[in-house]
Amino acid sequence: MSKIRNLAQAIRHTPGIENAEWLWNLLRQPYHRFLNLSGKGVSIPVGGSCFVRIPPEFSGAHWELYEPESIKAIVNWLKEHPTALFLDIGCAIGIFSTVALFASEQVEVFAFDSDLSSLKATERMCQYAVGNRLELIYGFISDKHVSELPLRTITAKTWEAITANSATGDPGTNTYVCLYGNTDNTIPTHSLDGLILTESFMNRSILLKCDVEGAELLVLRGAERLLQDFSPQLLISVHPPALPSYGHSVRDVREYLESAGYQIEVLAIDHEEQRDELQRRQSTT
Repeated sequence: MSKIRNLAQAIRHTPGIENAEWLWNLLRQPYHRFLNLSGKGVSIPVGGSCFVRIPPEFSGAHWELYEPESIKAIVNWLKEHPTALFLDIGCAIGIFSTVALFASEQVEVFAFDSDLSSLKATERMCQYAVGNRLELIYGFISDKHVSELPLRTITAKTWEAITANSATGDPGTNTYVCLYGNTDNTIPTHSLDGLILTESFMNRSILLKCDVEGAELLVLRGAERLLQDFSPQLLISVHPPALPSYGHSVRDVREYLESAGYQIEVLAIDHEEQRDELQRRQSTT
C-alpha cells in the first residue's frame, strides 16, 4: 500500500492536473476505501522514526519528512519511558499524539487544543492505536486556571462541546485558534498546574510537547509546580515572531527554563525554533 500511496501522491502533484479538483473529488473516496481495505488504517512512517496507522483521509501529507528531529526525540524517549504520560499541548490534528501512542502501547496521552475540529481530528487520527489511552482537553493552556475545573471534568465537557458543535474533524476543517486576539469567550482557559496536579501521577514520567504559536511562556508559567515537582521532559516549539504578541521573547523563555533547572538543546530551526529541554541540572535531580 505504501508504494501505491507514494505513486498516488506523485500523480496528484503532476503539473497540468494538480489543480483538477473535479477529478480528485471524484477519485478521493474510492481511493481511500482501497487504501483501507483491511479496516485497520494506512501504515505510514513518520519522520523516519516511527510507523503509525492512520485513517486514509489523513494519509495524503508527506508524513515521512515531518519534523524528523522532534519525532525521533519523542520515539527514543518513550522507548526508555514506555509507561509515561504524554501531554500534547496544541495537538492540531494529532500527529504527535498518534506517534506517542504507537511508540509505546502503555503510554497515556492527553491532547490539548482550543479548536474543537482539531480535537475531533486527533481522536480520528489515533483510532487505530491499541487501547483507550487518549484523552482530549478543550481550551487554552495559559498561566491562570480560569476554568477552576479538574481534569476529568474538562475531558467530559470536551466531548459535550465536540458533540454540541457537530465537529467532524474532517481534513481542512481544523484551524489555529490562538489566545492572542481571540474573541470567543466560550473557549475555556486552563493551566497545567490546575489540571494535572489534581490527578495522581506520582510514579509516572512525563513528556510535555508544546506548540502554541507564541504563548509558550504562559504555558510554562502555568506549569510552575509541575516543573518543580515532576521534572517533565519538555519538547517546546518556540515561535520568535509570535512571542512579542504576548510581551515575551526567546530570551524570556530560555531564562525561565534555566531558572527552573533545565538545560536546553535546540533540535532544529526553520520558520520556528524546535527546542527540546533534555536534561535537568544535577542539583535539581
